Amino acid sequence: MADQFLRSVSIRFDQDDKRYVQSFTHDQPEQIRTFFDEYGFVVVRDVLTLAECDASIQDLLSLLAPSGFNLHDKSTWHLWPNTGMEKYGNPSYDPFFLPQFLRNRQNPKIYNVFVALFQEDDLLVNHDRGCFFRPTTEISQDVSTKENLHLDVNPWHYLGDGKREIRERKKIDYSKLSHFIQENNMLSQHDGLQLQAGINLADNLEEDGGFICVPGFHRVFSETFGRSNKKPPSDSSSYTFTKKDQAFAFRKRIPMRAGSIVVWDQRMAHGSAPNRSQQFRAAQFLKMLPARLVMNSPARGAARTEAIQDCVWKMMTSRDPFFEVSSLGTRLFGFDRYPSVVPFSVQQNIEREKKKQKFI
Repeated sequence: MADQFLRSVSIRFDQDDKRYVQSFTHDQPEQIRTFFDEYGFVVVRDVLTLAECDASIQDLLSLLAPSGFNLHDKSTWHLWPNTGMEKYGNPSYDPFFLPQFLRNRQNPKIYNVFVALFQEDDLLVNHDRGCFFRPTTEISQDVSTKENLHLDVNPWHYLGDGKREIRERKKIDYSKLSHFIQENNMLSQHDGLQLQAGINLADNLEEDGGFICVPGFHRVFSETFGRSNKKPPSDSSSYTFTKKDQAFAFRKRIPMRAGSIVVWDQRMAHGSAPNRSQQFRAAQFLKMLPARLVMNSPARGAARTEAIQDCVWKMMTSRDPFFEVSSLGTRLFGFDRYPSVVPFSVQQNIEREKKKQKFI
């Protein structure tokens, strides 16, 4: 039975510092795969430097600043952007096209982790959000986030024949930024292994809140939902567990160091626990996927690539004119298939936009 198996699973902690879950380095592919296969998740440390972590945190703070939030002024910690989801620590509903977040999406060490797990190298990176959990013990206002455990996929649709997901993916035209979020969940078992990840941007201990999961849940996913008589809850693209669900009792906090990435099987029950400390929690959400799942639809691939190009160009003109797409980024963003839209410099994009305007 699923509950008996999940009860038997115990995760391993770091031998040098037992405050953290056991982790690996990006150049240990066999160890990464072995741990992942057993537990359904794996932590890989030092994929970002501390400087890259700090730059990523500044990206997050730039989204919070318009609300009046100031990390150095506790009297402002209750403030939050109206465009965000405060109960989950998200500063914005839309995906984040920010300088360091984009650099992290083309980071070779992070790419190596996904290659090790997929065991294929023709991948695309998604464009998702991040989160910021405020310290909760030094202010009177309740700014804690909501504990949650969920799946970023509809489990019953996932276990189906896959036709619905193919049909729904064809409808995505990336005319809205939210389409980058929607594409993450439109999956079926016929797509093969699917991975999600979170990059940890600050040292994250048990009490700081953050990533939780049910170790081993990927091994009982089909048993849990395949034999259920429940009907799919409308056409929801996700599933949220309640405290009455047996999975909730087996959730574990996954503390990790700054600069680490946690990658999990998308069939894993996962979520976050609220902050109960004086420290903040900051993370970037990320996913890579086999390029064939997007590029097998030429129209979708072209629309996605053009939308990414436009978002990168807007970021360069408003935030960082010196941002460059690396050779790896060219592949991960899909630009290698559409070389005419590669944004290597602001001027190239400005000239392209001027030419477009002549025909409007």
